[in-house]
Amino acid sequence: MSEIGQAIKALRKMAGLSQEELSRDICSQAQLSKMENKNEIPSAMALYRLSKKLGVDMNYFFEFMETPRLDYLKEVKELIDECKRERDYQRLRKIVKTEMLNPLFQNTENQQFLLWHEAICIHYLDQESDKAILLLHHAFTLTAHPQKRFYRETELEILNSMAIIRKDQKQYVEAEKLFRQCLNTIKFAPLSNKILKIRLLYGLSKLLTDIGKYEESKELCIEGVALCKKNEVLYLFGELQYQLGSNYARMGEHNNAIEAFERATKIFEIQDNQEFVKQVHHFRKELLGI
Repeated sequence: MSEIGQAIKALRKMAGLSQEELSRDICSQAQLSKMENKNEIPSAMALYRLSKKLGVDMNYFFEFMETPRLDYLKEVKELIDECKRERDYQRLRKIVKTEMLNPLFQNTENQQFLLWHEAICIHYLDQESDKAILLLHHAFTLTAHPQKRFYRETELEILNSMAIIRKDQKQYVEAEKLFRQCLNTIKFAPLSNKILKIRLLYGLSKLLTDIGKYEESKELCIEGVALCKKNEVLYLFGELQYQLGSNYARMGEHNNAIEAFERATKIFEIQDNQEFVKQVHHFRKELLGI
């Protein structure tokens, strides 16, 4: 438990707060000093209020307690996320293979995280989708069980990856079931990841467009766009606008389609993503003839 005091002290200094400022309305300065010097264990309520004031989730302290090198783990996970965004699966595989042997990644949650990304590499690099699904299922069951009312973020991410692979295999019924399972469960999950629901909405909207359910796909795109605006993120903002335009075009609403395609183009230009700009122009011409 002594690592919790170390984490509190480190976060307090990063926030530029004195002990007096941090302890105000939570506990006495003397108590906070004892916590930071490992002479007192904070109560659950004190820890909750400290986490709120320091701007972190309460789970941060327990993760830090289990893995003091949380900074290294965070850097590796950010690097893995970067590889996924850039679709650099060769680099991703190298990182996963290296970290599988790292003692810091040996607890259940971190092993689950690595197995999830190993499965992604198997799907995209080896084209062995069924093998990837089996590994994802194994990773999922490391922490999840049927009686749970809601799933953790990593568990939802794993289900999302399973849905994407099933969609790639054109197993649309199973893919739709998985996407909807995630979206139904996410209502009860305490999430810190602002983009997870956006990712799920985008994935399901693409699938629905593929199977001809344009109206429902349109509504999901609109919901995803609203979430991007609410959370002030550009992640998938352009893709959702393109998907919206694609649905409008297929529904015969050409003016709405043109506006959505133009918004998507502007967003991709801001992101300096010329490849996606070309794709929008290509599909706009294919769907609308202009």
